[in-house]
This record gives sequence, C-alpha cells and structure tokens, in this order.
Amino acid sequence: MRNLLILLAALLCLGGQAGDAPPLRVIFGQSRPPFVMAEESRGVSVDLAREVFARMGESFVPLFASNKRMEIELRQGRVDVAVEVQPSDPELFYSRPFIAYRNYLVTRRRQNIQFSGRWTDLQGVTVCAWQNAAQSLGSAFVEASKGFARYSEYSSQRTQVEAWLLRSCDAILIDDALLEWQWQRLRKQNPRVFGDSDRDVVQVPLPQGHELWWYVGFRSRELRDRFDVALAQVHADGSYQRLRQRYGLQ
Repeated sequence: MRNLLILLAALLCLGGQAGDAPPLRVIFGQSRPPFVMAEESRGVSVDLAREVFARMGESFVPLFASNKRMEIELRQGRVDVAVEVQPSDPELFYSRPFIAYRNYLVTRRRQNIQFSGRWTDLQGVTVCAWQNAAQSLGSAFVEASKGFARYSEYSSQRTQVEAWLLRSCDAILIDDALLEWQWQRLRKQNPRVFGDSDRDVVQVPLPQGHELWWYVGFRSRELRDRFDVALAQVHADGSYQRLRQRYGLQ
C-alpha cells in the first residue's frame, strides 16, 4: 500500500508538468498468473490492456493491488482505470466483457466429495476461493456458505493454492489455468513439500459463474467508449487469441 501511494504521488506530480498528457493510471489485481504477473508487469490481462490502449494512442503505468483495493482506488479517483472488476458501481463506466475466467470446484478424488452443482452439497466442507468470490457467485452461494465447515477468500491465488495443497481446505474454487500455473511452479520451487501432492483431482464447473466475465472500470465515459472500440478490434483481428496462446491458453 505504501509503495502504491508513492507511485501515485509521483504520477500526480508528472501530470502537473507542461507538455504531453501524463500516462493513464491503470490498476490491476495482485499477481494471478498467467493473467496478471505483477513482478514482470505482464500477463494475459496486462498485455491485452496494453494492446488496446496502444491502439487508442494511450500509454499507461500499471499499478497492482488486491481486488477490494482496486475498487476503492477507482471510486476515490486515485486511478483512471481498473482492469478486471465487476460492474457494480452506477457512478462508474464499464467496458464490454474484457476477459473470462473458467472457474471450477476442485477436490481430491480420494476425499469423495460429491458436488452435483448445488452449493448445499458442500455442507461441512472447508472451501477456499478468490477474493470477492461470494460477491460474484450470488446469494445462493452466500447462503449455502453458512453451512460450510469453513469458508476463506484469498487476495493471492498463490496463497490460495498453497492452502489447498497443504490441506488447509478440502475444496478450492479457482480458474483451471490459474490452478495449473501455480501448482506447477510450487512443485518446482519446493519439491519436498509439493512434489508428492495428489494430482488425482475432480474438477466440476461452478453452477454459477463457471465462465465468469470481468470488465474494465473507468471514471470517464469517453475513455470507456474509445476502449470498447479498440477492444472489439483486438478480438476481431485475432490478436486476443494469439495473446492467449502466447501464455499457453486456448
């Protein structure tokens, strides 16, 4: 948070200088590779945003924060754009659908957790999800989660996957590409702990939000409208699919 505020202050100072308009202040979620890789300022979502803004003739400085902090920064005007948010604030302007996460409930086969697509099937089960998952998955999920043995949300997908691999939760709600990316790297970085992790798993599409679309939030309607035009072009000419393939996604 301290580093974020320092960078924002520097950008505001630059904005006061004469000459070209300063770069946009664009905030992304914390690292969730292969979509957002904060340490390298790249990933599917970061590269897609960079391509769209380049076609608009705009540059930006990427900032990174938790899901909740992103929304606060945008509402309070400390950033111009927030990438991967839900269209929940009537005072802001949201793009056309930007990127989709394919979310599953993943369990170990030997635990024999029977999930037919009803959230109530998870009564007595410990569940870990991404930050703000309950907000995205709706009232039926929120109500059923009261019967879970424990329900936890994580701002970092790495920490979420670690928690599941270390048996801190029985079931994990996560995008399949995110899970595989983190799992492979954890096994490589610490084979003693994660090398023998049980890979015999069951993946069931979530009953709501299996393909959960995320949007780009703006404080400016005019900027949003220009973004939508450029985003449509990126999809139409095949650039988006080529970008996904660069990260090994279909």
